[in-house]
Amino acid sequence: MKIALKPEWEQFIQAQLDDGSYETAEQVIDEALQLLAAQNRQINERRLERRHHKIAVGAEQIAKGQVTDGEGIFASLSGKKQRPLRPEDKPQHPPTAQGESFKTDPLFDDMLTEIEAERRRDRKADFQQLDIAKGS
Repeated sequence: MKIALKPEWEQFIQAQLDDGSYETAEQVIDEALQLLAAQNRQINERRLERRHHKIAVGAEQIAKGQVTDGEGIFASLSGKKQRPLRPEDKPQHPPTAQGESFKTDPLFDDMLTEIEAERRRDRKADFQQLDIAKGS
């Protein structure tokens, strides 16, 4: 693979070689990529922790019956009166982080789309926080 570096990165690499920190440009790039990989792992771990927390909160709310049926949500969006959730409407076995999942339906697909959008926002925020921490 051939890559083209911006002049400022070439100067940075040369400075690392000149001060004796590294023997080759490949060593500089290798360490930079290792640091990037470690940074990505940290970002993914934080994101996973946030998702597990959200899942736990949601499962706890479901277990307490703090849910609204989908029909009620759509009715409220369309201006219709929302009917109260009946006991038979409550899920008997809430999904958990241990592998159970919702049955796929259009509402679930919409939820997945929103989760993916949130994941992109989280990743952007994580990189912004790392830039601030680095003093960029």
